[in-house]
Formats: sequence, structure tokens, C-alpha cells
Amino acid sequence: MPTYSYRCQDCGEEIEKLQPYTEMLEDAERLRCSKCEGRMQHIFGVPGIVTETTFTRGKGDGFGDDEFKRRFAYAAARKAGVNPNGKAYYPGLCPPGEPYSPKAWISHDNARGDIARRCEELNYAAEGDINVKQREPETDPTEGPYRVADKIVNAKVDEIVATEHDGHITPDKRADLVEATAERLAGNQ
Repeated sequence: MPTYSYRCQDCGEEIEKLQPYTEMLEDAERLRCSKCEGRMQHIFGVPGIVTETTFTRGKGDGFGDDEFKRRFAYAAARKAGVNPNGKAYYPGLCPPGEPYSPKAWISHDNARGDIARRCEELNYAAEGDINVKQREPETDPTEGPYRVADKIVNAKVDEIVATEHDGHITPDKRADLVEATAERLAGNQ
């Protein structure tokens, strides 16, 4: 069932009601403010637009009713020099093995930008209101297949020709020997 928002036309008081669409249409005509008895007007949401306010609405500090975790995380943040006031804690932004990371405290004022930057730091992907692509893993140039330099291959071929063929070999046979030697010397590190 959807949630609909209403605002008083006189005092600006806002409320939300969980109700079917048909009831929303009826309430839009008869609903009155509990503070000033002014007429409540339905607030039409704009789909696809998420502001910092709507993105962080209802987030609080991220701990809900868990007072133990809240105290522990606030103490860890202050010890690390981070002021957690006005911020929410996003445990998914902690690096593996580092619970209660001070960098997981995100300001309500720039939540999407801070979360996107943190995801990029940790190389996490995010989709939805925040879109961050995970970087491709960097390859180590010392790993994987390699090819031996031509100079080294030719020196090895000269050695083979001198010891196994008495220093005499046809150009075609030498080309085959160069290719076979290069393949034999290549490999993985």
C-alpha cells in the first residue's frame, strides 16, 4: 500500500498516511490539519528526482534502536577525530575487517556525493540513486604469459646449432628452431 503526503495550506504542517489510492482522493478533499484545522493538500511526488533531503529522509544515524552499537560507533568515530553529529552511519561503507570505520559516517548534506566517493575508494559498485561502476582489477605486469627477447632466443639457437648440428643448418630449419625455442622459453611467471 502506498504512502501519501499532505501539507497544511495554512501552517505548513506535513503528514504521511499509508492508504489506498481511492482513500487519498477522498482525503484530499476533506482532510484537516491537527494543529490549526487548516485544509490539508496532497503533495504530489515527482518521480525520478531524489534530493539530498529525500535520499536521507528517515535514515537517522543508522542504528535504529541499537543503543549499544550506537555508543560504540560514536566513541570510535570521536576517537578517530570524526564528529558524527548530523551524519548517518553506513556500515556497508566499511572496508572488510574494519567494523565501525570512521569513513562510514556520511553527512546528510551531501550523502549521495560522499557515498559515491567512498564506493570509489573501496572499489564498490552501486546502482540506483547512486551509480558507481567497479573498476576492473589491475593486472600485475609480472604475472601471466611472457615472451623471451629475440636476442636471447637467437643466442640459445646459436648454442643448439653449434652443439647439436656441428654449426651447419639450413635457413628453413633455423627458422623452425627459432620458433620452437621461443615457444619453449616462453611461459608464465
